[in-house]
Amino acid sequence: MGEGANGELFMATMAGNNWPYEEISLKSHPDDIGYYLKGFGQDNDGEIYLTVSSMLGPVGNTGKVYKLVAARDKNNMNY
Repeated sequence: MGEGANGELFMATMAGNNWPYEEISLKSHPDDIGYYLKGFGQDNDGEIYLTVSSMLGPVGNTGKVYKLVAARDKNNMNY
C-alpha cells in the first residue's frame, strides 16, 4: 500500500440540530482503511460501497471496491 494511504471513516447521526460523529472501525483494518478513499456508492438495496486505491492520484490499477457490512463482536460494532 502506498505511503500515507491511511483513510479513515466516520459516521454522523443527526441529533436535533447537531451531527455527532464517531469513527467506524473496520474489522479488517481497525486503525485506518489502509488505502486512499476515493468515493462512496449506494445500490438500490441501500448497501454502501467504498472505492479505494493505494495510489494518491487517478492513476494505476490498484483500485478496489469494498462493501460495508456490519459485523458484531463481543465489545462493539465493527464494519
